[in-house]
Amino acid sequence: MSEYVSSMIKYAHSGDSFTILVKNTLKQINEKQFSLAYIDCPRFRKEGDEPFAFEAQEHARRLVVGRPASTCTFNVAPTTKREYGCIRTDDLDLTESLLRAGLAKLRPEAVRRESAHENPYFKGLEEAQSAAQESKLGVWSNLEDAVQTEKAVPADIPKFMKRNQKKKLKGVIENIRDGDQLRVRLLLKPRRHQYINVSLAGVRCPRATHTYGDQPPTEEEPFGNAARQFVETRLLQRNVVIELLGVTPNNTGFIANVLHPAGNIAHVLLSGGLGRVADLHSINLGPEAMQNLRAIERKAKTSNLGIWKNVKLPNVGSLSLRDYSGTVSRVISTDTLEVRRDDGSDARLQLSSIRHPRPSNEKEAPYQFDAREFFRKKTVGKRVNVSLDFVRPAQNGLPEINACTVTLSDGTNLAMLAVENGYASVLRHRADDVDRSPFYDHLIQAEKSAQEAKKGMWSGKKPRYDAIVNASETPLKSRQYLSSLQRNRKLPVVIDNVISGSRFRCFCPKENCFFMFACAGIRTPRTARNAQDKEEPFATESFNLAKSLLQQEVEVEVLSVDNNSCFLGDLIVNRTSNFALNLLTDGLAWCQGYSNQSNVQYNQYHDAEFSSKEKKIGMWHNYAPEVAQKKTEVPSNPATPEPMYLDVALSDIADDGKFSFQVAGPNIQELENLMSELSDHKKTARSLDHYNVGMNVAAISTLDNAIYRGKILRCNRENLNADVLLYDYGSVEQIPFKNLLALPEKFSKLKPQAQLSRLTFVQLPPSNSDYYEDARLVFSELAMNKGLVAKIDGKTDNVASVTLYNPSDGADFSDCINTQLVALGMASVTPKRKLAPFEKDTASLNILQDCQQQARLNHIGMWVYGDPLEYEE
Repeated sequence: MSEYVSSMIKYAHSGDSFTILVKNTLKQINEKQFSLAYIDCPRFRKEGDEPFAFEAQEHARRLVVGRPASTCTFNVAPTTKREYGCIRTDDLDLTESLLRAGLAKLRPEAVRRESAHENPYFKGLEEAQSAAQESKLGVWSNLEDAVQTEKAVPADIPKFMKRNQKKKLKGVIENIRDGDQLRVRLLLKPRRHQYINVSLAGVRCPRATHTYGDQPPTEEEPFGNAARQFVETRLLQRNVVIELLGVTPNNTGFIANVLHPAGNIAHVLLSGGLGRVADLHSINLGPEAMQNLRAIERKAKTSNLGIWKNVKLPNVGSLSLRDYSGTVSRVISTDTLEVRRDDGSDARLQLSSIRHPRPSNEKEAPYQFDAREFFRKKTVGKRVNVSLDFVRPAQNGLPEINACTVTLSDGTNLAMLAVENGYASVLRHRADDVDRSPFYDHLIQAEKSAQEAKKGMWSGKKPRYDAIVNASETPLKSRQYLSSLQRNRKLPVVIDNVISGSRFRCFCPKENCFFMFACAGIRTPRTARNAQDKEEPFATESFNLAKSLLQQEVEVEVLSVDNNSCFLGDLIVNRTSNFALNLLTDGLAWCQGYSNQSNVQYNQYHDAEFSSKEKKIGMWHNYAPEVAQKKTEVPSNPATPEPMYLDVALSDIADDGKFSFQVAGPNIQELENLMSELSDHKKTARSLDHYNVGMNVAAISTLDNAIYRGKILRCNRENLNADVLLYDYGSVEQIPFKNLLALPEKFSKLKPQAQLSRLTFVQLPPSNSDYYEDARLVFSELAMNKGLVAKIDGKTDNVASVTLYNPSDGADFSDCINTQLVALGMASVTPKRKLAPFEKDTASLNILQDCQQQARLNHIGMWVYGDPLEYEE
């Protein structure tokens, strides 16, 4: 028998088998396997434990595990190197104690061997066993009194969870796989136990080394073995209290708090840097408990402990101010805003740790507009406080992102507002991602509540704004929607986008449609379309004033729609203020009348323009009346228009009675040269790989197979063709995609040569009339393929109103083509209510009225059967 050695009992595999720790040097501690000599205790088996196996192990555990003890080795197995001997603690011999409690039996071979020798120690063991037999203790009693243990995990884990949730269950830690993965024996009843697998709530530890059969050991994550050893020394085979909180995602174990008299082991792991907060457990623990865990983790990070040895704290140094106040100017989505600071600068920011409905997710995508509209109503124009959480650097061509927490003046967290209403989801950050919202756990809880309440995109219901129509997609569609948009005199809309100082993209909730809208009666300076383009003076100022309306609720009064599918009318701000009048007053626009503009508004607009000129503000800061009169450009709607005469040739007559002409001059020769070069280019031109509305193209006509410059007005992707405006001639053709070629930049320098026009004072029959084709044919015979003189009377909606003269017919108004068409019964006089301000020429109107009356009396043309007009003069 050797001497007694001080040891630490790490683990009791059974009542007589242990793992002990022996200190070899000051820094080295070895593990070795140790068994009690002379006895056998009941064994644990996969097919079922022997009776009193747990009681024997529990007896040994309570006496020696986790305590200093003295071990004495009698012999060592030569093959396994397992030592056999005895363990003493506090003057108590464990072998004798087990025998006296009836939890072990002397081995028969030991009895035979030691009976021949005078061994006082062995005689004491025999006396202890005899006493247990006489008292019928343990294995010498009724075996049915032993503890029954269920080693398999519960068959119905959710049911077991529901039955025991939030209960304080007593248990013993039987095995530790990793720092956060435990196997626990639950002591449900005195004689009924249950094994379960437990994940520590709120913490995730690095994976430790594991060996599976004959395979080489798995690789340890940094500090994985240290975390496991840390938990082993404190909890292995210790009595604990288990509080079940939830079920693991794979439904094989439980998420639980493991409570020891010394505290919560999860807190201790985090404080030492041996684990990180498990975000997925936020739903189980709740935001308050998670905030406490994150505070502990934060201290370990700042101290660079354990896994945080080389951690980089969130970067917040890119902005000059971490916290600031401002006003929400635009909602891009429920996770991205534009905020105008108090100094006037704009900042684009993202709300930390949330994501708007994803367009790639078929269940979330339909709710994108609903989400943005909800957020717009709650935030645009509201004062907010912004706190920068972190800055994500620019990468993969994407700009730098400022991730912030944004709150309204009443303290409402905008990220929480979006998530709890089901219009945003919470990002699942990587475990090592330290850039996240400080309210991350509250967001997780809010998302769970929204899902349970079936709010927003979690509802499964059809979104409110579904299949929104673009009313300005084509001229035909815009005309179909015109009556609907005119039904209410003042139509509530939202400014969805600002194109220029007077042109907007509007959203009408009532009609569930988008449409382009321009303020009628004015023009604003033109902004630059690209980097090579040059903007007109004060274009930026007018655009910025219009941008103040972005995503604001306004009212529009739709009056008409132009050929580009843009609706024209008045834009009313705050129910009383005409925005066009505001632009004119600030000197950021000028008047351009339209045909059905009232005299009152016409005078208001001109008075506002005159006032800004007098004050020399905005674009009129250098205004000089004597210089202004020398302008060569014809004003759109002058009170007393200055006539302009041009030599023209008609190039096209449209279905609505409008026509296009080309002005004779050097540009025509330049156009002919360009067309010749374009014809040569046709041989080598490349085809297009995409087709978009508004794209300039080289189009091969299906009528004459010639190539022309054109602009795509509409794409029909089902039939693989497009409506193309041949803008040098004014005609619109339906051309297959295969006939649309790329137009090089050099062919775009010459401006379009066709000018869209209409006849002053007169109108052709409607295109659906029985008389339209005859009228168009007569008009073509009078005007096409002839050198004409056009008198420019004015402009309405960028359409010139002209009086056409054939020099061979004469120069009097009674000889013009306008008058001839009326006299032939192929056109009628425009009703007075539709006349533009520049069409108030009484003398000319009287001539036309006389011609029309004569045609009626003679039943010529459209008057052959009487009066075909549907209006009353």
